[in-house]
Amino acid sequence: MRSQALLLVNKSIVVLLIGFALAAIFMEIEGQLNPEPHSHLWKGNSYNIYNATGLYADASNVVFAVDENGFISPIVQPLPDEMTILFLGDSTTESIYVGEQERFVAQTGESPILSTYNGARSGGNVYDMYYNFLRYTGLGHDFDIVAISTPFNDYRALLVYDQMGVRLSYDDYPQTVQRYRSFGKEQPTNPLLQLEITQQLVDLLRNGLSDFLSQQVAQPPSRLAEIQVANNSYMDNKFLVPDLESCTRYDEVLDAYRQTTYEGLELFKQTAEQYGFSLVAYSFVDGYGAPADSFFVDLRTYFPCGDNQVVPHEVGHQIFDQLNDIYVQTATDLNIPVIDVRTNLNTLFNGEDGGAYTYDGIHPTRAGSDLIAQVIRTELETFVQSLVSQ
Repeated sequence: MRSQALLLVNKSIVVLLIGFALAAIFMEIEGQLNPEPHSHLWKGNSYNIYNATGLYADASNVVFAVDENGFISPIVQPLPDEMTILFLGDSTTESIYVGEQERFVAQTGESPILSTYNGARSGGNVYDMYYNFLRYTGLGHDFDIVAISTPFNDYRALLVYDQMGVRLSYDDYPQTVQRYRSFGKEQPTNPLLQLEITQQLVDLLRNGLSDFLSQQVAQPPSRLAEIQVANNSYMDNKFLVPDLESCTRYDEVLDAYRQTTYEGLELFKQTAEQYGFSLVAYSFVDGYGAPADSFFVDLRTYFPCGDNQVVPHEVGHQIFDQLNDIYVQTATDLNIPVIDVRTNLNTLFNGEDGGAYTYDGIHPTRAGSDLIAQVIRTELETFVQSLVSQ
């Protein structure tokens, strides 16, 4: 009996090792056949470390190379007489694409032609992305225009940093990023789970599921990877809506957001002046004031309201309206041109037919993407014409 049990265990181990070996071979072959995979701009491994491997918009025209410090150096090859614009942002940015390996292109006349490159994946690494691209690589130097979106995710990051006891300053940003990447990630204690091949297999399964789901919702691959939704029960409308002003820390949080927004936009303006690109700010369409991406806490938990101490989506929506107003006004005060996507699309995205435009209350479907693209395209044409006429 004991020998049969040992034989069964040995067979199980052999099968497991064969499976790991096949997975390793598959991944190695996949890498050889497709050395510049298009499916992930930021491909996270099991420990939330991100590597640049492509671009949503058009990997054949924009290629990212990573230096010895892990920062990204872009190589941009625009067409003749082409004005290039890079979008840095969140979920709104993700929607600005036409299809796999295509760029979002808006023609503004005979010349110039405006090509927009999507440089973002929303979620936990948004704050990382902004300063990785702009402050440390001088990415803006290679583009005519850089557009940034409402930094909701950035503000969430600042709140998480505060929880960690870290007061973020731009001077020690690289060290903070390393702490941020490892925050909330427990090291496995099982020796089998510590094997590199195990981590790779987990990533393979996760990314495969992500790619499958993305096809169902017409979103770029990895959209659904590594996302933990905090308290999704607010979507069923069961909470009573309290007065917004009664929410705990309401004024405090808005004041903090106002201050960090001013500091962030001012820094981007200085960066634009330094590297010689034009800066545009565009607002974010958040649907219902929806959940946080990655391992961030839900922003709504910073406005505890009512008996449940969770902001229902109606109030969350009002809060995001106020944050957007602060963002737009701050950009205007700093003389930064604004494309107010949110104000243009709020009624549609949050109306009775909002489900046709977002598949989870925040991330656009193909129909939602088309609406966002139409608004941004129109505003961009006006802005580019003003640049050309200068």
